[in-house]
Amino acid sequence: MLRFPRMSRPLLIIGILAVPGSATADVIHIMSGALASRSSNIAVVDATMASPEHGFSLRATGNFNGGVYDLYGFCVLGSACAPGQVLSLEASWLGSDFPGTATADGITVVLATASEFTAEALVDFKGTWTTPPFTGATTASVVAPFAFSGLIDYPDAFPRRSDTLVGSGLTTIHLAWNTRADEWLYTGARYQFAATPEPATLLLAAPCALGLARRWSVRRAVRT
Repeated sequence: MLRFPRMSRPLLIIGILAVPGSATADVIHIMSGALASRSSNIAVVDATMASPEHGFSLRATGNFNGGVYDLYGFCVLGSACAPGQVLSLEASWLGSDFPGTATADGITVVLATASEFTAEALVDFKGTWTTPPFTGATTASVVAPFAFSGLIDYPDAFPRRSDTLVGSGLTTIHLAWNTRADEWLYTGARYQFAATPEPATLLLAAPCALGLARRWSVRRAVRT
């Protein structure tokens, strides 16, 4: 299962998030959209993201086998969702595991593995949440903040080589009580982006985006 490096040292300057070695790149703040699980298939999530900066938008789909989706891993495949547990909100995908389209500067590109003709996206949602107590109700919902960071690697003919993505918002997690195991079972979630990111969540996203940028630079060097 794919996992990206976790950065532990906090950064105070968000301006250093630009991808190293890119001739032209911008930090794009995601202002709307969401990552949400499909009701018809709990093992698939759809993402929509938008920003007025460069007219940026993204639509893509990921599944729980090709990336990291801790809500599903802990509360469906694992057994860590007893009441009072502090758990991860991490959701991450890269390249061909996150197919779709992205639009910037009026140009729409296909998201897959980066090539002369296709773009590649790396997205990473981070945060924590606490499983609620069991009060007798068989369903529950929890709301918790997340920080988002990502990268877009454009095709060779695109006006810019890459962009760094940052954002934040609130995750709403839906749960059902599993009477056989006395724990909560994940039934769905929505990571909703906020129009005005909180400074604290942007600082949380900063080291994550820097780590993704460093990984991206290594991937570029290998390809070239």
